[in-house]
Amino acid sequence: VAYQLYVEEGMPSLAALAGSQGYATTAFHPYKSSGWNRVLAYQYLDFDRQMYEEDVPSPHIIRSYISDKSDYEMIYRSTQAEDTSFFFNVTMQNHSGYAQGWYNLPRHIQLPSNLKAADRTAEQFLDLMKESDLALEELVTYYSQCDEPTLVVFFGDHQPPLSNAFYEELYGKKLSERTTEEVMRQYAVPFFIWANYDIEERQDVVISPNFLGVLTAQTAGLPLTGYMEFLADLYEVMPAITPVGFVTADGRFLKKSELSEEQKDWLEDYALFMALKGEHNGLSWFQWPEELRLRRPDALARARTRLSGEVAFWKAVQYLFFGQWRALKKYANGLGLSILGDLPIYVAGDSADVWSNPDQFQLDETGLPTEVAGCPPDGFSADGQ
Repeated sequence: VAYQLYVEEGMPSLAALAGSQGYATTAFHPYKSSGWNRVLAYQYLDFDRQMYEEDVPSPHIIRSYISDKSDYEMIYRSTQAEDTSFFFNVTMQNHSGYAQGWYNLPRHIQLPSNLKAADRTAEQFLDLMKESDLALEELVTYYSQCDEPTLVVFFGDHQPPLSNAFYEELYGKKLSERTTEEVMRQYAVPFFIWANYDIEERQDVVISPNFLGVLTAQTAGLPLTGYMEFLADLYEVMPAITPVGFVTADGRFLKKSELSEEQKDWLEDYALFMALKGEHNGLSWFQWPEELRLRRPDALARARTRLSGEVAFWKAVQYLFFGQWRALKKYANGLGLSILGDLPIYVAGDSADVWSNPDQFQLDETGLPTEVAGCPPDGFSADGQ
């Protein structure tokens, strides 16, 4: 879905960054090229080459998908032929569902009766994970014996769609009774960064996908873009940002409803306002389509869904700003200094304040002001302001 909704031509990507440093870049998905707009998306992300299931000679199949073992063997062959390689690979072996038969899949895992009764497909998923572990061991062993410096970034994209009853058995409680931390931990997936040369060792790293590219670039020694530098700063304040909630630098798991009343009062409207402004190329809100200009509830609901990523971004920006502001104020106050704010005489017409509270201002039916405050001509401006 992300490839269809969010990937645009010319957008920044790790592939483009690596390509700018002389790496040959390949996207490899050992399945059909027709799904999720992949061909066009990989072009937009600036990959030099794309590979799909038809490019894998005589593959080993598990159930009905190319196995991780065959997948990794293709990576070995491809990287052997290139001096420098950036390789993005999405495996298919463990794709859901998990009642597809056991072709070439040994049965090793036996769950307790309560978990098996909760979801009879779970054993197949866990046996697939065992096969993945074996293939991954071969991958690491292969590159550990290579002279060429190699960095592997390995991560899961989501948890398996097992039944709610299965997860309730695991947690020992109803899913509706989970804390924010428990919900976020359920959706967490393992990841690691490994190299056949010395890199900094870290354990129990908490990170969300929007920051993983930055960590990868930093570890690989690639230059950071300006946006990446911003994300690196943001990561120090809020290391995980998800649709469920976020994790603060001091390890707290929070969701929107756990923000202070002061934050909730304005943050939602501000973040949506900025996301919509970006969608409309910076146009003033009174130039937006009528349904958005007049804040019709159904239009706002669609916009929140359509622009969820951008809304989360602007919330994160505000969180970062307030963290920096509080640190600055605390430092200044510690030196015996007070900070006096400059209260504006009026708010800007093209602002989240006016857009979200039109009844508090003198506006016409289009949103333009019917009366404007100002200052008379003076020594600074012959026409006033």
